[in-house]
Amino acid sequence: MLSIHDSGSVFTPSSDVRAGDPLALGTGVPVSAGAAPLPELVRLRLGPDQRLWLERGLGAIRVRPVRCFPWSAPGELVSLRDDDGHEQHLVQQVQELDSASANALLRAMRSAGFVLDVHTIESIEEDYEVRIWRTHTRHGKRTFQTKLDEWPWPSPDGGHLLRDLSGDLFRLPPLESLDEKTRRWLWAYVG
Repeated sequence: MLSIHDSGSVFTPSSDVRAGDPLALGTGVPVSAGAAPLPELVRLRLGPDQRLWLERGLGAIRVRPVRCFPWSAPGELVSLRDDDGHEQHLVQQVQELDSASANALLRAMRSAGFVLDVHTIESIEEDYEVRIWRTHTRHGKRTFQTKLDEWPWPSPDGGHLLRDLSGDLFRLPPLESLDEKTRRWLWAYVG
């Protein structure tokens, strides 16, 4: 099993360390008394609620995967963030993980990577520090809320992306592909 590196900290999971075993950390490299500290071993698993858990040392923390480059490198540089949005670990490449951890991460990324395509916008209203979007997606009508300071950002295909308060991601196609009413609604936000 290959290990993945954490920024700076070194943890030694007790389940992988066996006294007197020269290959105790499972890296295939003998451990010697004067050796430099080895990088931390981490494991990922899905909990009963299908949320991703990062296990390192003797502890575990619930995390969510955030792809740093979702379109150009979907399996590379995946930031694992806690409930406060702080990065707890950076996975350089999914292939570096043991198979159980890689499967857990891929399943979590599939559910986190669900993107709703907006086809039309009925209205956008501002109310008490939130913006309420009434839209149509290929899955039907969808109403969602964003913070007033949350603005759509450009996507590589010429459209825009927007994240709602619950963390769902919405894709707005390029303006020229939308109907006139939807373009008028969006003009103030992406114009």
